[in-house]
Amino acid sequence: GLRAFVLTNMLRDQNGRFRWRINLPVISQKLDELAGWEAPAAEPYGGNALFVSGGKSQYVRSLHLPAISELFRRFSVTTLRGAAHWVHADEPESLRLIVLKFLQAPSA
Repeated sequence: GLRAFVLTNMLRDQNGRFRWRINLPVISQKLDELAGWEAPAAEPYGGNALFVSGGKSQYVRSLHLPAISELFRRFSVTTLRGAAHWVHADEPESLRLIVLKFLQAPSA
């Protein structure tokens, strides 16, 4: 799964050589700016929101819940225990079922 995902970011150029589709130099140059992003002051989102986290990832942790709740009034967090950061690559079918259930649920 992960290999296939990474390969979606590869292209062949006109000489048949592989290159990255994404602009790695710009991402590297702007990484501090991206990492330091702060949410704009605004009303929290009032609709349902779904956060899907990988159990082997540290990206969505319990210490993040207060910040999430400030931005999203109605949210749920689902953890896929066997997945790391790329839940869509590690557990695509589980993710599909979770998202489908979320989208089919009536809005509160």
